[in-house]
Amino acid sequence: QALVLHFEQCTGVDISPRMIELARQHNAQGSKCRYELSQAEHLGQFDSDNFDFIYCSRVLQHMEPGYSLAYVREFVRVLKPNGLLVFQLPSGQHGYKELLKRLLPASVVNLLRQMVYGSSAVMEMYTVPETAVNQAIIASGGQVLHTHYNQAAGPDYVSPEYYATK
Repeated sequence: QALVLHFEQCTGVDISPRMIELARQHNAQGSKCRYELSQAEHLGQFDSDNFDFIYCSRVLQHMEPGYSLAYVREFVRVLKPNGLLVFQLPSGQHGYKELLKRLLPASVVNLLRQMVYGSSAVMEMYTVPETAVNQAIIASGGQVLHTHYNQAAGPDYVSPEYYATK
């Protein structure tokens, strides 16, 4: 809703029907701000060259790399020429945690997380090498403008934020 101050129309997209319901319920911007459910592996409900600005943070890291890269390609597809795409997607982990993920099956890593954090609810975290992300952007007709590094995924992760256009 905050983006309505800068754009004529804003669209929020989520995979959760409950989150869409809550967003619509708390929408204070009327028809300027709409919320769309998307449970597909693509953004096919949107035309190509549709959005001036796309922002996605702390979302793609919870999808397996094949899905997150598909969404990056979809972001470029639905972005208008000269539009701006900004998204965050961790490229790796620091130190021993990366080594554990390479050496152990995901089920064992999850069990270790449960033991350390004391919870049976584990949110999956995935990383995608920067080269693969850059290739997905370029192969889709986009151009990487800048990559900024932050800790959006937490202090254990290398977490690039990509700025791209087409």
